Parts: sequence; C-alpha cells; structure tokens
Amino acid sequence: MWTLRPVHAQRSQRVFRPRLEVMEGRICPSVSASYANGALTLVGNGANDSVQVASTSGGMHVTAGSMNRTFSNVSSLRVNLGGGSNSFSLDMSSAGTSSLSVSLAGGGAADNVSVNLGSSNVTHLAMGANLGAGTNRFTVNANGVGSGSDVRFSVAGGTGSDGVSVNLGSVSGAANVNVSAGLGDGPNGVSVTATAVGSGSRLSTGVSGSNGADTVRLNVGSVGGNAAVNLNAALNGGNDAVIANLGSVSSGGQVGFNGSLGEGNDVFRLGAGSLSGANLGLNLSAGGGADQVGLNFQNDAFTTGTNVNLNVNLGGGGDTVGMVMNGNIDSGARITVALDGASGSDTATYNFGSNDPTVIRLSEVSLEAIYGKNDRTPK
Repeated sequence: MWTLRPVHAQRSQRVFRPRLEVMEGRICPSVSASYANGALTLVGNGANDSVQVASTSGGMHVTAGSMNRTFSNVSSLRVNLGGGSNSFSLDMSSAGTSSLSVSLAGGGAADNVSVNLGSSNVTHLAMGANLGAGTNRFTVNANGVGSGSDVRFSVAGGTGSDGVSVNLGSVSGAANVNVSAGLGDGPNGVSVTATAVGSGSRLSTGVSGSNGADTVRLNVGSVGGNAAVNLNAALNGGNDAVIANLGSVSSGGQVGFNGSLGEGNDVFRLGAGSLSGANLGLNLSAGGGADQVGLNFQNDAFTTGTNVNLNVNLGGGGDTVGMVMNGNIDSGARITVALDGASGSDTATYNFGSNDPTVIRLSEVSLEAIYGKNDRTPK
C-alpha cells in the first residue's frame, strides 16, 4: 500500500561573501586659494607643500597639489605656507603681470623660496618674505632689471642657517633695486650680484645679523655715471665676513659702505676698479676681536675729481689692516684715510707704489699706525 507524503522544496543556502565598495571621492587639497578684488591668498597646511605661481598672458597661474588654476587681474599675492618643509616659486619671466606686491610666510622647517624675474618684464615688484625658523633658502634670478623698474625684496630669517642669493644681471638706467635681509641666529649668508648698475640707477643692500657667523657678499661689475650703490651691514656676535667687489665707477657715480661688524674675529674686504671722477665712502666699525680689514685698489686709476673717504674704527683686539693704492693717482683726486686702532695691538700695512704718500691724506692716527709716531719713514 502506498502512502503519499508531501515533498517540501529544499531551500537554497545563500553564502555571504564580504567585499569592498568604492565610495565617492573626497579630495582634501593641501593648499587652498581665495581671490577678491585683485588679492590672491594661498594657504598651506602642516604638510610639505609645493606651490608654483607663474605670470601668464591670462593672469597668475597657480599649481599646488591638485590645484591647477589661473586667476586674472592679480595685483597682490599673499602666501602662508604653514608647517612642514615647503617650496614656493614665483615666475615673472613671461609677459603678463608686470606689477605685483607679495607677502610670504614660511613655516618652522626648511623652506625654499625662488623668484625668476626673467628679462626686464617687471616694472614693479615688492616682496616681503618671513622665512621663520629652520634652514631656509631665498633665491632671486634675473637676466636684467629694465629701465625705470622698481624692485624690492625684504627677507626675514629666524633661528637656523639661512641663505639669501640675489642675481640681478644688468640694472638698467633709472631702475631702483633694494634688497634687505634681517637674519636670526645661526651661520647665515647673503649674496647680491649685478653685472652692471647703469647710469642713473640705484642698488641698495641692507643686512642685519644676530649671533652666528654671517657672510655678506656684494659684487657689482661696473657703476655708471650718476648711479648709486650702497651697502649697509650691521652684524652682531660671531666671526662675520663682509666682502665687496666693484668694477670701474664712472664720473658722478656714488658708492657707499657702512658696516658694523660687532664682536668676534671679523673680516672686511673692499676691492674696486678705476674711479673716474667718482665718489666712494667707507665707514666701518669692526668691534671687539681680532679683525682683518683689506682695502684693495691695486693698479687702479684715480682721476681728477675723484673723492675717496675711508674711515675705519678697529675697536679692541689685535687687528690687521692692509691697504693697496699703487695705481696712478692724479693730483686732482682727493683721498682721505682715517684708521683708529683703539685698544689692542694692531698692525697696518700699505702699498702706495710710486705715489707720493702726501697725495693721500692720512689722519694722525693713520700716520702713526703706518709710519711710526715720530717720523714718516715707512715701517
């Protein structure tokens, strides 16, 4: 006998397999930008940011992380790089924005700031950079500064080893260039170079230092008529060095050096080419320590109408001064030298070549240092 039984369908068992789902993208840019009324502001975060800003025919183009954008009609740029080791570059070499004000703040690490001016496209640039603590670099490169241009750089460094390098090329007629650097503690270096400062132009360099061994270098190929070159260096403790080299200076050219080297075993070197009716002045206070001062006008001509005024206060310590003026000195040239050794055992050497020493007006202190107190026979 058959018995009928209901048959129940077997349920299929479902197996759970975990998997990853792609979520909606969320980008957190490391650098943010805001723009209003010609003012562009870029703000970094605590990461190591890299920011490039370039002048183009369409405006200022910004590349930073995921940002790739052009802003038109920019007249001022404010940059805050934030923490981290950052890099920032400003390229003004292409046609586009010719007048710009820039304010930049670095972080507390190693920042690298570079500026490319190209060839005379910039009519006005005023840039202030506060690099902050850390080992920082600030570099300017130009193939020349155009006639009538106004270019200014102001750099502040914190604790750490900072380097400032400005290479201008030729500064054309009636241009104005000003470079100032305020350095914090640490061995720092400042270098300003121009192949020429043209007629009617002005190049001014000012450097202040704190504790640490600082080095300041100024190199100018030639100085045109009625042009002006000035260097002001106020350095503090540490074994500092100030080295200035000039080519020829044309009639009416004005060259001035003012230096305060502070405590430490410091070095000052000044060299110049021929002075043709030009004016050169030096006021140097070497401070305490065993300082070395070199004034080198070797084989240089001093023509009628040339005025040279050298004032050196060596301060305490065993200091050394070397002076070379062995080129032709016209009787119509006026050269005045004043050396003040203050306390300490100082040594002064000279080389006037075939020139009559009386053509060089020496103060009584200088005469005593070079010739001896009671006679005028060279030591």
